[in-house]
Amino acid sequence: MATTADIKDEALRERLGAAERLLDADQFRAAVERCAETYLLILRQHPALAQQARELSAAGLAPPGGGRPAIGGPTPVWPIGVGLCIAFDGDGAPHTTLEKERFSFSEAATCFEFVLDLATRAERP
Repeated sequence: MATTADIKDEALRERLGAAERLLDADQFRAAVERCAETYLLILRQHPALAQQARELSAAGLAPPGGGRPAIGGPTPVWPIGVGLCIAFDGDGAPHTTLEKERFSFSEAATCFEFVLDLATRAERP
């Protein structure tokens, strides 16, 4: 399993490190928000991923995720049931929408692991 130290991109590594520290400090909402910001950064760095998510989303929301993201394969989409969703505006730009105010450790950890795995896979040649 990858760790934040394995991430080569400095901006991604710093954001994921901050999310991990927030998890350790029991600041779960802030951790989820930081993970979502990092996810959006990855989509900006890899426009093909954002394009795939937009194309698969008939309702303007990324379809429910699940499983492991595969760069070059199925579009990695935000995990379902974590209280925050990713939506696309009219121009196709992704943004976050909070569905609740409080988050559990498991929700925050799910987001962290998802984004860490996506960041790791995005750096592979």
